[in-house]
Amino acid sequence: MPRRPPCSNSLTRRIKLTVAYDGTDFCGWAAQAGRRTVQSTLIEAVRRVSGEDTEIVGASRTDSGAHAKGQVCHFDTATPIEPARWTQALNRILPPDVAVCRAAYVSPRFHARFCASDRRYRYRIATGDRDPFADRYAHWLGRTLDLSAYADCGRGTRRGARLSQLHRGARSSNSELRQRTSLGRSLPGWGRGADRCGGHGLPPRDDAEDRRSPARGGPGQARR
Repeated sequence: MPRRPPCSNSLTRRIKLTVAYDGTDFCGWAAQAGRRTVQSTLIEAVRRVSGEDTEIVGASRTDSGAHAKGQVCHFDTATPIEPARWTQALNRILPPDVAVCRAAYVSPRFHARFCASDRRYRYRIATGDRDPFADRYAHWLGRTLDLSAYADCGRGTRRGARLSQLHRGARSSNSELRQRTSLGRSLPGWGRGADRCGGHGLPPRDDAEDRRSPARGGPGQARR
């Protein structure tokens, strides 16, 4: 039996979803009036399963056309459905270009965005012959690249003030590139997009630690 977290309201539980989607036909993650987005698609699926109008919070707001293999999001529900059943029920409703990989109970303190310790992005560039089967998942350049010239250009710490919004208590907008992977040629599969949005990197019992607290270093704060 899955462990159920303590809740201030025993009728309400917080569910964490890990989802994957092909973003080609979505106008990004965030809900927008009159546009097809991943967030609004998930909200509608949850409403059809539970009858509840609930907010779904994502770890990352991917752009239009960007894909994800591990987007993390959460929502609150009073519907007594076990996580495994949530996965099955939502996948029966969701369209072919979005799927729930897994669901889990988490503490009400858990927040998909603010508890995320890292985010991983992957960009694929095709330098060989154009492949229509990989066209959605790679940018076709049509010429070769000097990979050695790009080897270390992205490593290090960068200021992201113009691309981000700091929250109260945050002291820095710097970001650090920790890991870089270079490929000599592109392969069919996932292209521009988020390979894993919201790497929470916590052991199961600590999965719901709220990293907004000063002791844990809130969102936007520089790592020491």
